[in-house]
Amino acid sequence: KSVSNTNDAITEFTTIYPNPASEQLFIEAGEAQLNFNRFQIYNQLGQLVQSEVSKQLIETVDVSTLAEGIYSIVLFTSDNQYVTKSFVKVK
Repeated sequence: KSVSNTNDAITEFTTIYPNPASEQLFIEAGEAQLNFNRFQIYNQLGQLVQSEVSKQLIETVDVSTLAEGIYSIVLFTSDNQYVTKSFVKVK
């Protein structure tokens, strides 16, 4: 299957919080009503540092083991659309 980026409206409605985060990130798709079931987290060097695939809707992500810094999280839907968001990890 091919992977396609979501449109700007869907990206705008998807939020992650708190930002900065120390323990967990919460994911809300808002009006877009996307069901994210996979994510990948990348550090500033573009290295994959954490990923997960779930049969259930992902609403929280444990970031407690990540080092302090700036990260990008890529959230995927079951039909391979994705949204990329950035967040800051603090202690």
